Amino acid sequence: MSDTVATPAAPIVAGPKGIGGWLILPMLGLFATMGLQLYGLTTAGETFASLSALNGLQSNMVVAEFILNLIIFLGVPIALLVLLFSTRRSFPRMYIWWQVIGAAFVVIDLLAGYALFHDAYEASGTPFFDSQTIRSLTSTIIGICIWVPYMLQSMRVKNTFVN
Repeated sequence: MSDTVATPAAPIVAGPKGIGGWLILPMLGLFATMGLQLYGLTTAGETFASLSALNGLQSNMVVAEFILNLIIFLGVPIALLVLLFSTRRSFPRMYIWWQVIGAAFVVIDLLAGYALFHDAYEASGTPFFDSQTIRSLTSTIIGICIWVPYMLQSMRVKNTFVN
């Protein structure tokens, strides 16, 4: 007689499994986010060269925003892709947190940027809330509205991220 206890097999759930279907879109979005962030690094020299024209609080804000951008929109997507391709159970939860934190960062960054730099924008006649800013904010909100419910409800997500 054996003293080993058999562990029950995981229940088999009908439905799609694996990185496919609509799950391809969040994956592509992570790659695109990294690509856009890397492309944005090409102008980092210009940004840092102009820091001397800013006051201390403004230049500190620019540096902090740059570092947070790198972490949130380059570092975290790399980590999320590792979780995605290793089909780790934590991927959907971490992806949701990333979406929410990224959206909060965009809003807080806009508010702080407006508070610190609106005089400079007004003096130059440049609108602060231009089409690129509104597009960024809109796409962030749409992303949350689509991908958070998908990560929570999708059978593919439930069947794929079981490790």
